[in-house]
Amino acid sequence: MISSSEKGQVLVIHGANYGRRDKTTCSAGRPASQLQVVQCSSQTSTIIHGADYGRRDKTTCSDGRPASQLQVVQCSSQTSTSVVAKSCNGKNSCTISASNSVFGDPCVGTYKYLEVDYTCQFPSATCEGSEANLQCEKGQVLVIHGANYGRHDKTTCSAGRPASQLQVVQCSSQTSTSVVAKSCNGKNSCTISASNSVFGDPCVGTYKYLEVDYTCQCKYLKPGLSSSKPQGPVSCRFWTSPRVNTPSVSALNSNAHTAPK
Repeated sequence: MISSSEKGQVLVIHGANYGRRDKTTCSAGRPASQLQVVQCSSQTSTIIHGADYGRRDKTTCSDGRPASQLQVVQCSSQTSTSVVAKSCNGKNSCTISASNSVFGDPCVGTYKYLEVDYTCQFPSATCEGSEANLQCEKGQVLVIHGANYGRHDKTTCSAGRPASQLQVVQCSSQTSTSVVAKSCNGKNSCTISASNSVFGDPCVGTYKYLEVDYTCQCKYLKPGLSSSKPQGPVSCRFWTSPRVNTPSVSALNSNAHTAPK
């Protein structure tokens, strides 16, 4: 049950996850076999940062195409981002056709492709006394958007705890985000202890937990569009062309994809 904490206040849901992201949360009395899968989410959210249906270079999606279809490189559908964002934002996955029927034809006679810049956002909760293990896929790095060590409800990490340790729900360490960001930003993986020794004790006597809101982002940009040298964290990108056998783009699990040349 979710309820507002005080009269005159309303609930604002920023995110939720039904699944499992670690081996410690809600693990009391459970066999190890039920705790092994930690990449489980009913709603890992896709965040669309930008999209472009058109052509910006002569090499992407050029295989087998005549030169006449690749010459125009200042071609972009003005509705690209809004169309993709409307279809995909906040979803675990989405499919959208790279076609004129969806985006219009910004450059007649030019062979176009759809480029999508996106990330997948993951929530993570770790009970006090345990370690948060944040990890991205190979070639990706962690970007911490926010963190809180404390308690915001009476249910998270409550198994086996007396009611007296769960009453305070307005508890937050002010250093949470900066500490986690300093330890994890830009790394492929990191481990940080959910403990008073790391974050201080914002509410003595309350059993706390560490919540981390993060994304995994690509470490390198696609060669040809920009420098292939490390540029710091950037979003994953997907290129697709409107061929008959590959007519759509699917954004899944923050994986990076590149179209063939």
